[in-house]
Amino acid sequence: MADHSSTPTIGGVLATFARAGELFVRGEANKAATLAQEELRQKAAAAGADAALVAAGGVLAYGGVLTLLASAVLGLRRLGLPDWLAALVIGLVAAGGGAGLATTGVQRLRQADVVPHQTIQTVKGDVAEVTGL
Repeated sequence: MADHSSTPTIGGVLATFARAGELFVRGEANKAATLAQEELRQKAAAAGADAALVAAGGVLAYGGVLTLLASAVLGLRRLGLPDWLAALVIGLVAAGGGAGLATTGVQRLRQADVVPHQTIQTVKGDVAEVTGL
């Protein structure tokens, strides 16, 4: 008599298949999440390095600009303007220039691309492969 205890049943095969499918989907989801984290980490690191350069340049430029502004005020005084008027003119020019630079920086930050495009393409490809679409 044949031993049927080692022969898998259809229900057992389907349950095994379902578990394997679930493990596959979880694995792919984890892989996509890991890829997205790494891609975002790389973009954040690049942005952090750029921000550090901006900060260092800003500190150095700040000292230079203060010196230039002081010399401009002294130059206007030498041309005959009262002290208060020379300082006001230079202050308004500096404030206008600073506002323009700040506005440009904010616009560029708003345009920064932080979407993990590579991960999205990978997930779309995985979904298309699984669904056959």
